[in-house]
Amino acid sequence: MEYPVRKLNELVTFRREVANCHKATIYDYISTENMLSDRGGVVEATNVPAKGKVKIFNKGDILISNIRPYFKKILKAKFDGYCSSDVLVLTPVSLSDEDYLYGVLSADTFFDYVTKTSKGTKMPRGDIDAIRNYSVPWPDHEMRTFIGEVYSTIDKKLDANKLINKNL
Repeated sequence: MEYPVRKLNELVTFRREVANCHKATIYDYISTENMLSDRGGVVEATNVPAKGKVKIFNKGDILISNIRPYFKKILKAKFDGYCSSDVLVLTPVSLSDEDYLYGVLSADTFFDYVTKTSKGTKMPRGDIDAIRNYSVPWPDHEMRTFIGEVYSTIDKKLDANKLINKNL
């Protein structure tokens, strides 16, 4: 079924708020180094920046590594925290669409698009303008909610399985 599309820039805000790096701890700091590839989530940071600024994110924000997009590093924040400037922080305009948008942005089609439009060769970075213009399928609210619930259920099951594996 074909759905109308909307530009990503209409559906999220790209957060830019920053804080002093001394506020970040290894427990609430996310960088491209501790984000796991292939949508694997995040592990505890091994260090935090000693000087400068870090970006702020909130629970529910979508975090995407903007370096080497072909590694498919993305996560939906489960806590408030801080991240490096190489991590894009997307805040859904409508909280009811955060699970749907996370699912759409986790898809290979999004990462293929970002990879094709990236800039640089050794350490390619996503082109922010291209990312802002990414076309997101936009079904009616009921369908977005249903799809978002499916994505959320799958994520919860994956998290439970990771915990079981860790305990084993």
